[in-house]
Amino acid sequence: MQPFAEVKIHQGTPTVFIDGQPSPYHLAWLQTPDRQNLDSFKRVVAATARRTGVHLYAFENGTVSMGRGPAWIPGPREGHADDYDLDAIAGDFLPILDADPEARFHVRLYMEFSPEWATDHWWPRRHPEECVINNVGWQKEQSFASLVWRAQVKDFIRRFVAHVERLGLLDRIVAYQVNAGSTCEWFKYCLQVGDLCGDYSPPMQRYFREFLRQRYGRDEAALRQAWADPNVTFETAEVPSHALQFAAGHYLLRDPATEQRAIDYLRATSALHAELIEEFCAEVKAATQRRALAGVFCGYWIGFQLNSDYFRDGTDLPGAHTRLQRTGHLGFHRMLQCPDLDFFVSPLDYGFRGIGGHAAAMIPNGAVHAHGKIYIQENDERCWHPTLRDYGAVRSGAEYRAVYRRTLADAITSGMGTWSTAMPWLVHKAEHLSGDPGGMMHSDTVKELPAAECSRCVDEYAACHRVDCFALGVDRTPVAEICVLLDDESFYHQTYLKNLELPSVYQMGLRTLPHLGAPAEFHVLNDFLAGRLRPFKLYVFVNALQLDDARRAQLKRQLGRKGPHRRVALWLYAGGVLNRDLSVDHMADATGFRCAMTLTPWGPFMNITDFTHPITRGLPEDLTWGTDLNVSPTFTVRDPGARALGNVIHAQGRCAEGFAVKEFARWRSVFCATPNIPPAVLRGVARYAGVHLYSEAGDVLYAGRELLAVHTVSGGARTFRLPRKAGVVVDLFTRKVVARNTRSFTVKLPTVSTTMWYTGPAGKVKGLLAKPG
Repeated sequence: MQPFAEVKIHQGTPTVFIDGQPSPYHLAWLQTPDRQNLDSFKRVVAATARRTGVHLYAFENGTVSMGRGPAWIPGPREGHADDYDLDAIAGDFLPILDADPEARFHVRLYMEFSPEWATDHWWPRRHPEECVINNVGWQKEQSFASLVWRAQVKDFIRRFVAHVERLGLLDRIVAYQVNAGSTCEWFKYCLQVGDLCGDYSPPMQRYFREFLRQRYGRDEAALRQAWADPNVTFETAEVPSHALQFAAGHYLLRDPATEQRAIDYLRATSALHAELIEEFCAEVKAATQRRALAGVFCGYWIGFQLNSDYFRDGTDLPGAHTRLQRTGHLGFHRMLQCPDLDFFVSPLDYGFRGIGGHAAAMIPNGAVHAHGKIYIQENDERCWHPTLRDYGAVRSGAEYRAVYRRTLADAITSGMGTWSTAMPWLVHKAEHLSGDPGGMMHSDTVKELPAAECSRCVDEYAACHRVDCFALGVDRTPVAEICVLLDDESFYHQTYLKNLELPSVYQMGLRTLPHLGAPAEFHVLNDFLAGRLRPFKLYVFVNALQLDDARRAQLKRQLGRKGPHRRVALWLYAGGVLNRDLSVDHMADATGFRCAMTLTPWGPFMNITDFTHPITRGLPEDLTWGTDLNVSPTFTVRDPGARALGNVIHAQGRCAEGFAVKEFARWRSVFCATPNIPPAVLRGVARYAGVHLYSEAGDVLYAGRELLAVHTVSGGARTFRLPRKAGVVVDLFTRKVVARNTRSFTVKLPTVSTTMWYTGPAGKVKGLLAKPG
């Protein structure tokens, strides 16, 4: 039987095939149909299909309503003995099909039976011993370690798919997204926000002990040695206390010699998440006979540095803790290897969605594509509002269109999927419809946008979809020569404090790389060490802090491999400082630099002292970078064989070499002791590594083999250099030829705009140019 949907490599990148044909995975997001406003809802769906040509809908369903209207599938009640009544499903799908007979669905299947915000906590009342327990005693929802809940979810998936088949709708659903947690995103507010932690429930205690048995090969002596505890046994090992989870023997870094029990617990939570997601996706595949896609919200390695302070949920102070280590999302790399998991989803990062910014993936999406899977952007935009500026809300319809086109340009150049949550409201206003369109709750900020502006936004959405369809025919083989490497093992060894993750991992994806002038990809360090990745010219080791003996041997083998050029490794902060203990000797072994260490916490910053090296030549004298957040340990270079390029300034105003370069026979090493390295400096490192720079103007830039896009605020004349000759350069939105047979072209960009070009053989655009602009 032919799959309804599958992911295959097409034109050099993973692509969704629907009914055997490659398809842009460009969806409109819909909330559950409101039974009181069905006519209005159906008019919006019909208008969306007519005006945009999109017939794929990301659609909420599952056990409990996500905050809108009654539960989709009611729980146990008088006169109905079962835990859920699947008869409600028909009323969710059929109105959409009535309005758009071509409709296909990406179902976000929520699988919490009584989440924290539910009004009826029937599941905890029935299974109190299966509920999560945090450090303040919370016990209102299931533990992820509950075997009772796990079995019930798999039963629910089987029965849901069977019921859909009985309704004759099986082929309409192309994807099932298995959702759990407080916001569908596989984390729990009661465990992973502020100073909360756990899980101290009996199911998690049992899971943790079994995890330890497997990790230590049922060798109790090995467990005792690792935990530095002569009395611990597999029967008495406990989930670490609040104090142990929030402690770090080296301020920002956990000491492997004394804090292994906390490290092991974080590993266990990640393994648990991976197990659950693998099992639930396998259940989807079995129930659908492998004819539909399965995937998940997970892997937020570049987004969970944000905390409750950022989201204005209160305050985490004085701790200011991040969420990543506590969420289980660090099981992402294991999930990448699951044959039953086809896609990962995350919202666009919330940190800089406005004009001039880049709404990055929260997930290392390069790693997703490297494993033959697809990444889907959730564009939960808050478009325009007369006064609201939260989450990147902009000042005008024109600004919104530039931002929206920027988001789609990012997706199109690299073959991502995407859905828009504001589309129902935009169509609703554009078509002057009455009633409730059923859009996402927080997207109703668009209600203040004038109807004419809404219509222009809908037209922009349609134009982006046309470009997405065209892009299926062009070569989208990745061309990035910069590989940014993130490491799950090192995250386990970091404290919950945001002080290192925020200015290094997070700011790298948000503020530095998008403005570099060349594309970069985020990957998982272990994939690089295992030789899974194609060759790059520049490797940025953002958090490669912990490297055991085996991984060190792999690192040296990969960096020393023969190739047409010497690879460049850029180490941020403290590459390789941890093995079985913390030592600058470990840093020297990994990075090649002899360093000194200082333990006094301070916010270090860097200034350039040598402006004659290719990395620093042309940089301004007043350039500095670093962080105001306290960092400890801090490091300085003490290596006579290295060339110092800059001084790091830390406690007591100490100035010492902290930015340096060193050359070896087959690779070159660059060390920067401070995080938050700015675009101009990273551009110099890229140039030193031989990376092709398309532009050095500082605009946000995306590039594929035959596609190039740029988002600018200032506008003006720009010259773009291509890595190979293009038969034709075409503006994909105006459909005008910009240049022919060239390796560079100059254009004048409008202020606050996003422009996208095709840069390939002329024959591929004949149909596009024949259509009216």
